[in-house]
Amino acid sequence: MLPFVNSHYLFIISHPICAPGTDKSALAAVSYFITDAAYNTVAKMQQLRCKRPDYILPSPNYLYSQQIDPYTTDKGDSELDFYTKLEKLLLTPNLKIFTWSVRNLSIIESIAYRTLQDQNLLDSISNITDINKVLKVHEIFDTGECSKSDNLIVCAQKYGFVSNKDESDYINRLNALMHLVKHLEQVNPQLLRYTLSDRANKISEVKDAISKGNCLVNYSTKHHELEILKPIICNDVYIKANYFDGGSVTEKYYSFNNANLFAPVKVLTEKRQKLINIDVASILSLLNNATADNNFAPFSLLINRNKAYTPSDIQFFNQCQTMNKFVIDEAPLNCSHDFRQYILKFRGNNFKKTLIDTELNQYYKICINEIRKQSRIYSSELNSLISIDDGKNEKTVKIINSLVSYINDL
Repeated sequence: MLPFVNSHYLFIISHPICAPGTDKSALAAVSYFITDAAYNTVAKMQQLRCKRPDYILPSPNYLYSQQIDPYTTDKGDSELDFYTKLEKLLLTPNLKIFTWSVRNLSIIESIAYRTLQDQNLLDSISNITDINKVLKVHEIFDTGECSKSDNLIVCAQKYGFVSNKDESDYINRLNALMHLVKHLEQVNPQLLRYTLSDRANKISEVKDAISKGNCLVNYSTKHHELEILKPIICNDVYIKANYFDGGSVTEKYYSFNNANLFAPVKVLTEKRQKLINIDVASILSLLNNATADNNFAPFSLLINRNKAYTPSDIQFFNQCQTMNKFVIDEAPLNCSHDFRQYILKFRGNNFKKTLIDTELNQYYKICINEIRKQSRIYSSELNSLISIDDGKNEKTVKIINSLVSYINDL
């Protein structure tokens, strides 16, 4: 058993309807359950469902890979209600959070922006562990390389997990996640314990490394390999660092929200360096002799999404933080056009019944224009799926048929 006897474990998987990292990123749901430190169920497996914003089309590729019927994305809580419920869940005291892809969970930031939040919910979470990353690091330490697959079921089956065909997809995925946590606890408890360290401790360790001029080790999900970085400056959300990209030293920002490893370089023992085929001494020499830029741009969830927002926009946005969001009216005329549309989209997506006829017509016009822009990508992805699906799997055929009828119905 891990040494957190007074904690509960939240196993949570997010179900994106399109790619993370954009203003159009959205979730269909999160699936979760809670156990005590001995993995006894405290809260049974369940889902929080989120209704798709009217002006965002889902990605056929994402729905197909998760076996999500597109029509189900039109059901669930509004994004604001979904965010509120998710916030209550994730900020439960004494909770250690396990997920499979923190990148998918990071879609919360896009939802936070669309629901007029002044900060990202992930900024406030004490601890979150990306089991996909932990598993990959363990494999690299153990064999010198890791699986290139990020498919939860495939990775869990490699370590003895057996899917239950009679269970729904999300229940099998949650069981697979817990299976891998238990596996890592058996084969590499030290690594798992390290990744369960609280956010405050990780920030403190990074600041200590900065003060001493030390370098750190991280796992790159893009390249499926370890990377060495030298942190230059950090705050409670971001780290600015120099890192070795395999050919030269370059600047990079890291987020504490992304469940990064940030381990001391000493974890790369001589044995592991030979196994991985990495020359740590040479990389450290390059990093220690590189120029360090200590300038650190302030971060704002609002401004980061649209740097053209004006002081009047920001003033009204700040006023919204002290208001019941139900009573938020249209943005003042001295606000920018983009910001006024941003507020209208928030109201239309979450409180449609409060819009007067002219506002409702304007809102639907915005939605139609944005859906049309996205429809080309939707059709392209759908045609690719139709061409590669062999028609032998009843479930995938049903999803494709739903994807075809869904875009026509819209």
